[in-house]
Amino acid sequence: MKRVLLFMIVGVGFITANCQQAGSTNEETSNEKEATGKIELIEVAELKELLSTNPDIQLVDVRTPKEYGDGTIETAGNVNFFDSDFGRQMLEATDKEQPIYIFCRTGRRSANAAKKLKTLGFKDIYDLKGGYLAWSAAEN
Repeated sequence: MKRVLLFMIVGVGFITANCQQAGSTNEETSNEKEATGKIELIEVAELKELLSTNPDIQLVDVRTPKEYGDGTIETAGNVNFFDSDFGRQMLEATDKEQPIYIFCRTGRRSANAAKKLKTLGFKDIYDLKGGYLAWSAAEN
């Protein structure tokens, strides 16, 4: 009797673990299906060239307002990645069907922002390699 009870407990635990794992796999798969855009790194020189011929591109600094106020790329708007409504702000301020160029201080935050934008349906996302620090270094 004890063996049967032990077998049932182990069996239920195994089934529960498999169901939870399958649920997370299905969730990840559905998120991947929704996230159809592409993310590419762009070099400072490429962005400079692009801005020289088309200063009206969607360029967004995803740093905090203080960081933005301390210096940014001339035509960049600002949407703070750390804001709880970052996604909503980006959808309101930009056109997800058009290419978007983003940057932060070093590239870490903008990499996370790019992933978020991809899940929101942005098609072409360009992330400045090295961030504003790389841009500033190229200016000097």
